[in-house]
Amino acid sequence: MKRTLRRWLPIIAAVGVLIALTLLLTVRPWSDGPSVEEAAASTVQHRLCDTVLEAPLAPRPLGEQARDIISIAGGVDVTETHGLEPSLEVHLKLPSVGKPSSVSIDPMTATVLEERYSSPAHEALLRAVTNTARLEPLEPDTAPWPYTDKTQVSPRQHPGGAFSWRLPDPGSGLVMSAMNVSGDLWGSESMQVANCRSFVRMTWTFGANAEQPGLTITRDVHPEDEAAFETFLDTVVVRGVDQ
Repeated sequence: MKRTLRRWLPIIAAVGVLIALTLLLTVRPWSDGPSVEEAAASTVQHRLCDTVLEAPLAPRPLGEQARDIISIAGGVDVTETHGLEPSLEVHLKLPSVGKPSSVSIDPMTATVLEERYSSPAHEALLRAVTNTARLEPLEPDTAPWPYTDKTQVSPRQHPGGAFSWRLPDPGSGLVMSAMNVSGDLWGSESMQVANCRSFVRMTWTFGANAEQPGLTITRDVHPEDEAAFETFLDTVVVRGVDQ
């Protein structure tokens, strides 16, 4: 990890942290991404928990060639009372017009929980993706980055505010989240990487009234995930934020 965090910043170990976020794993507005032609010929395997499904790789930029875009949204809430709570949705929406359609899937069982279709055409497109959902246990020795060097998509560094990081491969089961809190005399920026059994949350706090300014790290990582999480954390760049 850049700036050697473990050497000079406090680490707080706990499971009881509440953070919620859903992150689009297919559409990445901070990167150029593939062309429409490349995306049309590509499918990507997505994982959350033991649920795996395949979806087309979304093109960026959209521009005048915009079409209905399918995106996979995965998130993990870390709560004091219930631990790690994952959620998985498949979305479809033409960026400029039309109502969105979506399907919620239980990432623990790969079963459909709720379906919302704005048109028969959207239903057909989404079912082509959700019908691929299945249960496949994670194999750390063969899973994509950061478990191994294997990748389905080109490596990309997410240029955040206080933090930047390399995006985990969609097939790894690791999902990212980010949160900002701002006030008159203090603020914070957080990022979290998690799957269904492990998480690491990093928070940069700043401002005149901040109780603990600088970086804190909250983590609870399963032994089988330890090496992969360390590989990911080694890509994190801590910039910090001044109010």
